[in-house]
Amino acid sequence: MSLEELAGKAKELFGRVTGDKKTEVEGKVEATGANLKNKAHDAMDKAEAKKEDVEAKVEATSTDLKHEAAEAVESVTHAAEEVKDVVKGTVDGVKNILDKK
Repeated sequence: MSLEELAGKAKELFGRVTGDKKTEVEGKVEATGANLKNKAHDAMDKAEAKKEDVEAKVEATSTDLKHEAAEAVESVTHAAEEVKDVVKGTVDGVKNILDKK
């Protein structure tokens, strides 16, 4: 409980003890307002923490995707080189056959 909320509760109690309904209601309103302000602040803190958590997960996922993409490029490059070698071998084989005729 915050100091503002305690002050409102004290004012409410003072109004109740003295029979001053206006002071009692003012105190209740102040205490309730302070309580709502505290809850809003807590909600903002939780939202900020959740936002930071999501940002961290997005960053990690992005890093993972970049790594996977780099591996895929490397794999495709390697496969392309192998295909190139096979095609070159086939072309050389055909040339040899044609040269023998």
